[in-house]
Amino acid sequence: MMNRTIVERAIAEVETFRTTMRGLGSCTPAVEKFADEVIVLICVSGSPKAAVETAIRNLLSERAKGAA
Repeated sequence: MMNRTIVERAIAEVETFRTTMRGLGSCTPAVEKFADEVIVLICVSGSPKAAVETAIRNLLSERAKGAA
């Protein structure tokens, strides 16, 4: 039960981040994609920390490929 509570709280935090970015007028498609990816990874892994680390690693990898 504790794990489910943590996952639900983490998803709520990602949604809060997304809402805040929209409110600031800074919610680009890249931000939307990142938030979606984090939520999917949280649901799949059950670990918010691992999900965020993976999403950031993927984002940095994509940017490195684009710069090359």
